[in-house]
Order: sequence, then structure tokens, then C-alpha cells
Amino acid sequence: ILAARTEGTKDVGKEYVIRASDVKANMAIKKAGAGDISAALSVKGSAIDIQKFKVKVKKSGIFVQVKRSGGAELPHSFFVTTNGMGIYHRQESSRLPIQKEWGPSLPQMIGNPAIIEAMSQKSQEAIEKRLPHEVDAILGGFAK
Repeated sequence: ILAARTEGTKDVGKEYVIRASDVKANMAIKKAGAGDISAALSVKGSAIDIQKFKVKVKKSGIFVQVKRSGGAELPHSFFVTTNGMGIYHRQESSRLPIQKEWGPSLPQMIGNPAIIEAMSQKSQEAIEKRLPHEVDAILGGFAK
């Protein structure tokens, strides 16, 4: 499971401009034990604040790069430094209301079929590598 989390974090980092710590923060691992031999990796989370990605404030506007393959300027967006600090845009031509800018959620990023396939392949390789060692440890009396 740890190998799958590592692989998923690496693959998300290859596709998206986000730190590994922000990816791992939304992943939960349930490890296998003596009584329960199943393990699970769950990915939860809502939309990630756009500031967790690559952001540049320019005179012409705010440039955001979410995916490594490109980026764009956000029209009519501005940076707020008080109360709910972040990047906002106006919903209408009037002064209010304003709405915060959000990026994709981690489940959306990991939901990419290529990332899922790489994670499952890496976890399968780790199981095949560790299984004989774990069986030997149990039979030898080193583990319960």
C-alpha cells in the first residue's frame, strides 16, 4: 500500500503542479494486520485551493498553472490578503458577490486511468516481492 501511495504521489506530481505533501495529506492507509489481511488506500478530499498550484501575480492578471502541460491567466481575478486570503473573481459586473477560485480535487487527479493502473501495478509488484519474506517470517516464528 505504501508503494501504491508513493507511485500515485509521483504520478500526480508528473501530471500536476502540486507538492507531494499536499497529495499525501488527503490519502489514508489502512494497513493489513494479523487478524485482517486486507489493506486499503483511500483518497478523499474536496476541491483544492488554487494557491496550492503554481500562481504568479502579474500586472495583466493572475497566471495559474494546474497541469504541467499548460497554464492560463484567470480573467477578472484578483488576490485578496485579508480575512479569507486567496484568489477570487467577481461573479457579476457588480462589486459583490465574489467567489474563491478552486483547483481540482485529489480524487479527480488520481482518477486518471493511467495513474490508477500504475498504482495497482506497483502495489502488485510490492506484494509479490514481500509475500515470500512474510511467509518465511511467520513460519520461522519471527512474526505472529
